[in-house]
Amino acid sequence: MQASDSDMGNPHEAMADRLRLCVPRDLWQYRQWLLWRYEPGQDKPRKVPYYISGARRSGRQGDAADMSGLATFDQAETLFRAGGYDGVGFAVLESSPVKAIDLDACVDGNGQLLPEAEAIVNEADSYAELSPSRGGVRILVYGTMPSTKAMNRFGPGRHLELFGTSGFVTVTGNVLGESTVRPMSPEFRNWLCAQAGVDTRPVSEVPSIPTQTVDAKQIEHLRGALTALDHTDYHQWINDGIALKCLGAVGLEMWVEYGQRFDGFNINEARQKWAGFRPTRADFRSIFARAQARGWINPMSNAAAVAARAVSPDGLLLTVTQLRDRAQSLRWAVKGAVPDNSIGMIFGASGTFKSFIALDYALHRAYGMPWMGRKTKQAVPIYLAAEGSAGLWWRLDAWHRMHGMDPAACPLRAVIVPLSLSTEASTLRAAVEAEAIKPGDIVIDTMSQTFSGEENSAKEVAEFFRRISTELRQAFECTVLIVHHSGHNATERARGSSAMLANLDFQFSVQREDGSMFATLECVKQKESERFEQSVFSLERFVLAHDEDQDEISSLAARHVNQASELLTAIDNRNETANSVFIRFVREHGNFEIVRREFMNWLGDKKQATKRSDWKRALDFAVTQKLVGTDQSGRIWVLEGGVA
Repeated sequence: MQASDSDMGNPHEAMADRLRLCVPRDLWQYRQWLLWRYEPGQDKPRKVPYYISGARRSGRQGDAADMSGLATFDQAETLFRAGGYDGVGFAVLESSPVKAIDLDACVDGNGQLLPEAEAIVNEADSYAELSPSRGGVRILVYGTMPSTKAMNRFGPGRHLELFGTSGFVTVTGNVLGESTVRPMSPEFRNWLCAQAGVDTRPVSEVPSIPTQTVDAKQIEHLRGALTALDHTDYHQWINDGIALKCLGAVGLEMWVEYGQRFDGFNINEARQKWAGFRPTRADFRSIFARAQARGWINPMSNAAAVAARAVSPDGLLLTVTQLRDRAQSLRWAVKGAVPDNSIGMIFGASGTFKSFIALDYALHRAYGMPWMGRKTKQAVPIYLAAEGSAGLWWRLDAWHRMHGMDPAACPLRAVIVPLSLSTEASTLRAAVEAEAIKPGDIVIDTMSQTFSGEENSAKEVAEFFRRISTELRQAFECTVLIVHHSGHNATERARGSSAMLANLDFQFSVQREDGSMFATLECVKQKESERFEQSVFSLERFVLAHDEDQDEISSLAARHVNQASELLTAIDNRNETANSVFIRFVREHGNFEIVRREFMNWLGDKKQATKRSDWKRALDFAVTQKLVGTDQSGRIWVLEGGVA
């Protein structure tokens, strides 16, 4: 059966596929995505940004209302794919490390970059792509820069614009070179700002003669007072500049820091305004008075002394320094994946191998072996096998055979007696203490077999997690991993109340392609760190013994597939699945549109929505695991061994 014309001819489908294939995965994690439409303008159509709610983007960029309207990459891409918008875009925020460089009219009639643009693209050495018109270039980088626009910088209509604090840029996926976002070097940043006509000298180096002197302590307190002021009142910012003028260069530096919170802030204009200020009788002390009126406590005042004496003697309240020390002392059970002394969850639909992956994690911890290629701290795991307890031994045996190890030496402890942890967590705690064991992990497989309450009740779920946290996590300073079933949509959320996610430090989802022996682990939540990229596990079958009728007793064991070449080999050696067919078509055709057409045809008589979903999953799998490469001409190829 041929794919329908309406499906294959939809330009939104093709562009959405290109976005998923080419946009760096690093950018997917930022909730800074939006949509845009062409709307009439004076000289040419304007690109107008919209939130995923359908409302036009407005108000102060970067505030709570603005942030709540921005989306994840997946949300924006899904809405764009459905139609109604002309593209997706990325909002640049002062608080985000991602900045953008926009070069207009920098591509000649032969599709070649003009020399000035080519120099900037080469120096940036970061993700660059063609604009929707294919006549301009956008570059995304990590770093800091002002927002400014140099009109006609390289000739008529050839503007240079820097997006450092506000605005948005379109994202097309028409990539030039690698799909990697990299940090700017200080030299490139200074050179770029100079090209845009921005003075890159620190404001402290700009000549400004003070008329009053203050000590370092007063400057520190003044900075604190400025943070308490209304950051939306532009006119008050001007008045504060006049009040700070008496401090010379120090005052200018603080005033500029304060002013960068405003949309469209331009440092050159700020310097010009500062030069015109004349000190008045309302000097910097007026800032202290206004900050105190907004609740700020001056450290030099009596109120500060009273507040210091009010700190709880038992350490209930933390200073900022103590808070910093706590944050820097974050410990990992598995570096960058599983925090130590935490509560997490791994969920998935029935048959997705989630219990096998949970056991694989526990056994890597038991031996201190790197899990998913990450440093792993050795610890004794306790495994509550509330589901399939009779098969736990065979799973342990299969895992040890896979690794060529003797299970008799395994330090893992198992609990095969059903426990309702809502009321019997203290019983488990007493049993562990009686054995004089200090566990590093307690794996609960599954929640539904150990929770006697109502899963959809936020109150009962929260009480269950509170009990586990008090009786198990806090008591042993260990990591508790809960195995749970998925809700109606296996790729999005665990079954039951949303209070589950709120009570977790981390959460993983597991997905499995129908009929395959692969499972994909995705980090859905990581409270104290960045989420890691998807990981793939292969399941292998081991014949372990024979019963009295000489029938085989077998079990599966999960193994992380940690290299692209290894994954490709595993895919090639398994039965035909959507992922293996996708790779085969890439090898056979090497053209993105042909691969898509052949893949959709291979799916046969499935509904179009199902076929699009299967295509999207196969494409995401190949991109996430770095199995394929592509270029703007539409070529696509397999990265054998993880490299071109």
